[in-house]
Amino acid sequence: MEDMCGKLLSRACNASIQRYLARTPRAQQAMDLLGATGMRADHLALRTFSSESMQKELQAFQCKLRGTLQFPEKHLHAVWMSCPQSNVEEKDVSDGMEPLPLRIFLSAIDVAKLSPTSQSIVMPRAKCAAELPADHALLCFALGELPWDPPTVEEYETVRKESEYAAWVLAHGYEVNHIAIAVHRLPDEKNLEDVNAVLERHGFPLNTAGGKIKASPDGLLLQTAAMAERVSHRFADGASHIAGSYVEFAERKVLPENKKIEPAKIQEWHRRDGFEAGNADKIFESTDVTKE
Repeated sequence: MEDMCGKLLSRACNASIQRYLARTPRAQQAMDLLGATGMRADHLALRTFSSESMQKELQAFQCKLRGTLQFPEKHLHAVWMSCPQSNVEEKDVSDGMEPLPLRIFLSAIDVAKLSPTSQSIVMPRAKCAAELPADHALLCFALGELPWDPPTVEEYETVRKESEYAAWVLAHGYEVNHIAIAVHRLPDEKNLEDVNAVLERHGFPLNTAGGKIKASPDGLLLQTAAMAERVSHRFADGASHIAGSYVEFAERKVLPENKKIEPAKIQEWHRRDGFEAGNADKIFESTDVTKE
């Protein structure tokens, strides 16, 4: 049962990842520059107005809830989940299918904290999504369908002036917000400083909020991200260039208690797991294209 759930979820993720790569050229360019032969995803991130339905659907496909995070200043909260078979050694990519990301990071904004003007734009869409059939979230994720009527450019800009996060969800729905590449799974034993040097040498604009490298207090989780690319997006009343998705890199160091294990025998579960609110708070700002 778990194997079949993993296969079905893998197909949904792969469909969404292929769209992500098509509209996020920097992601593929970065992987090529770093010699990655596949996605090697540490995690895949989604943004929502309400994460409950997506969380339930992912749990039905054997994803396990592993932790929660709060971002009170941004009025955001998040959960992270491990995907089926993420605790086994990675197999080679086959049949054109990428392995499941090890984790899914699912965040949501507290719509009630928005201004009345923004709520009048967002609430009807959020309500529309909530009234759709039970599997709508995962289907929209897999098929790239917006689960509500597309906004106008004016509606998008009105919300964006208050909350870049809410505006991103309003326009993109359940599309992949970003994928984080696992640095320790790249060839030639690269670290995050090596990755940043390559990216900057080739003109990638990095998210500098909190520093180019965001580090957890224990120093075992390091993250960096390129700023989102501007994409041409079709609104209800025409097209406009807005923030799209972005690529992140995450380095998870070996836990102190596992330092004596031979490097060739290190597995994912020997490394630092989970997420850090301080890191993620700054990573969220990667879609604020006004900071480029």
